[in-house]
Formats: sequence, C-alpha cells, structure tokens
Amino acid sequence: MKELTNKNTELIQRVNWLMINRWYAVIGVIIVSVVAKFLIKIDISLINIMSATLLLFAENIIGLYYIKKIISEKDKTKQYHRLKRNINCQISFDLIVLTILIHYLGGIESPFLLAFFFHIPGASILLSKRETVIQTSLAVLLISMLTFFEFYDILPHHCFCIKKANVTIPDLYSDIYYVYKALGAFIISLYILIYISTSIGTRLRNQEDQYEEAILKLNKKDELKNEYVLRLTHDIKGHISAIQSSLSVVKTGVFAEIDPRNQEFINRAYRRTYALIKFIKDLLRLTKMRQGDDFERKTFSFKDMLYECVKEVESNAETKSIEIISKIDEKIDTITGDGFSLKEITSNMMLNAVKYTPVNGKISLEAYDYVDFIRIIISDSGIGVPEEDIPHIFEEFYRGSNVDKKKIEGTGVGLAIAKNVIKQHKGDIWVENIQTGGTKFIYDIPKI
Repeated sequence: MKELTNKNTELIQRVNWLMINRWYAVIGVIIVSVVAKFLIKIDISLINIMSATLLLFAENIIGLYYIKKIISEKDKTKQYHRLKRNINCQISFDLIVLTILIHYLGGIESPFLLAFFFHIPGASILLSKRETVIQTSLAVLLISMLTFFEFYDILPHHCFCIKKANVTIPDLYSDIYYVYKALGAFIISLYILIYISTSIGTRLRNQEDQYEEAILKLNKKDELKNEYVLRLTHDIKGHISAIQSSLSVVKTGVFAEIDPRNQEFINRAYRRTYALIKFIKDLLRLTKMRQGDDFERKTFSFKDMLYECVKEVESNAETKSIEIISKIDEKIDTITGDGFSLKEITSNMMLNAVKYTPVNGKISLEAYDYVDFIRIIISDSGIGVPEEDIPHIFEEFYRGSNVDKKKIEGTGVGLAIAKNVIKQHKGDIWVENIQTGGTKFIYDIPKI
C-alpha cells in the first residue's frame, strides 16, 4: 500500500507538471498567433486559433477540478486507476486540439507539425510504453485524417502564407507525392522518437525503482539498528545505575571508614560511572529522536528559558573565572515547541563554551527577535573549531581534531542532539569561527 501511495503521489506531481506546461502552451499559442498575424502578416484565422486555444484553457480548468476529486479518493487502488485514465484523457484531448490548431496553421504544410515531436515524448514521461504507443498512433491517425480530408476537399485548406506576397505558392497539400512523402516522414520519425524516448524512460524508471528499493532496505536496516541500540543501551543503563548507586553509598563511608587511598579510587569510579550514565542517556535520546519526530509541542516563554540557561551555567563559569555576557532582546516572547529540549541544548552549548574556553575567558549568549523566528548566538573565546572540522561538527560521535581528548572529556553526541532538536522544530543551526579567536554557535528557531 505504501508503494502504491508513492506511485500515486508521483503521478499527481506529473499531472500538475502537465497542467503547468499546458498553461505555457496556451500563452505561447496566443503570443505566436498575434505576432504571426499582425507583425509577420501571415494569413491565418485568428478567431479559429483562439477558439482552439480556449479549448485548451477549458481542459485545464476541468482537469484541475477532477484532480482535486481524485486526490480526495481514499481507496489508493481506485485513485491510481482514475489518475491513469485522467492522464490518458487529457493527452488525447491535447492531441485533438493540437490537430485543430495544425489545421488552421497550414495542415501537412505547417511548420508547427514539430509540436507533436515535443508533446508525445513529454507524454511518455506520464504514460507506460503501451499507452505511449497508443497515444502516438492516435496522433498519427489524426494527422493522416486531417491530411486526406484536406486532400479530398472534405475540409478547407488554410494556407500558412504571408498576405499579399507576390510569390506563387504551390498547393502542396493537393500534391499526392508530397502528401505521401511528408506524411511518411512524419509517421516514421514520430515512432522512432517514441521508441528512443520510451526506451530511455523505461531504463531510468527501472534505475529509480532500484534506488527506491535500496533506500527502503537501508531505512529498514537503520530502524533495526536503532531498535537494537535502544534496547542495548537501556539494559546497560540499568546495570550502570545500580553500580553508581552502590558506589554512592560506599563513598559516603556509612558502613565503614574508608582508607584515603581507596577513597580516591572509589571517587574516580563514581565519576566515571556518572559520565557513562550521561553518555548512555544522550545515546538513548539520540536514538529515540532518529526513530521519529514526535516531541512535545506547547507554548512557553522563550525569553525566560534563556535566562534560566544563563543561571544554570554561571556556577561552572565561576570555577574558571569566565565572564558570561547575556544580550537578550526584550521583544522576545512566547514560542511553540519543545521547551525542555530547547533549554537542554542551549544549556549544553553554553556548558561546552565554558569547557573549551581557557581560564579568565568570556562567553556570551545573544538572542534577537525577527518576524518569524528567533536567532540565538552562543560565542566563546575558546580554542575554536578547525575549518576542516566544521562540516562534520554536528555528526554523531565526532569531536574536533584540536581537542585534547585526554584532558577534555566528551562524547561527541551533544551537538548531534542539538541539530536533531533544531531540525524537528524546522529551524537551522551552524557554527562559525571568530577571527579574534573562539567560536560562534548560531541557531534559528521558528516562533511557531
């Protein structure tokens, strides 16, 4: 059913493409006719041509109405068949109108016969190989009938020639040898062109199907991997939490006095398990986010949230004598989104700024109010990000090449979570280096 839904969506897009091109065709015929009639002085029946063009216009209006009805169809199988019928009917009608236009523009002598060589290959994009051959045969039948109706004077011939030109123009439409040669060349060329276009189209569709199948398999494997990581990390988290709880009791010395040398190792183990639990929590959250874009949406004060982030980071900054500068636009008010996630990533980015900024440095939080979004800029005077690392900085588990990983702990998950949160909010996040030293992390968050 999912595959059929995708095909229906693709067909609807193609029908829309056909209708857009038909509007262009209507405008093009009107312009060409007016230029030919009044500037080049070609003797054509402008009223008849405009009447045929009006048929195209009416067809598009009716087509739009039926497409809306087809889109509302809940049964996807019925929707698919109705779409195919609608496309075939529209293209058949196009060919009839095009034949009428050719009749008023010179018949078999008309240079606009080339229009069929554009329309039929275009139609092959929307149709199967069999349907394209049927439509091509209809075009051949219509032009053949028009040619012989004019040859036998069943229909009047309209000369595509310049008014009052002192040149004798032979009536080629009544020359049986010219008729057979021109018609034969038209038919053979059209079928050859259709064979080439459908062959290329079939090959491209097969490749597209293979790519779609490969993408579906990769997505399925990715889902299985996420599910595996989710279960595994959840189980590990339980065991590590139990170890940390035991260590927290032991390190307090409740049951017995601990030797100072042992105390150091217990404290070290406790800190490691604390860092490990944080990493597991981040990994769990990242995996859940990759499984879907469901998150809590509600209205909250974005300005208050930013002030809370500054307060949370102040104690960490004080231990390194780092100055925090906040510049928050007072116009900033409420937004709709996941306040918890946005607060968490903003705090984490500020804590990162503290972590990578030397003693006595500076970090700043700036917030600017725009019409549809709010821009947050978190700057620091730290070690910066090497230019070659910037394209990868938001990738999972990636850490900058200039980071001393022995001295500065980190998992490389925080910025990946930040990118996912901003992406879920339909926002954007990026990083820039400051020329005087340090880094700017910038994100835009829509108000709704």
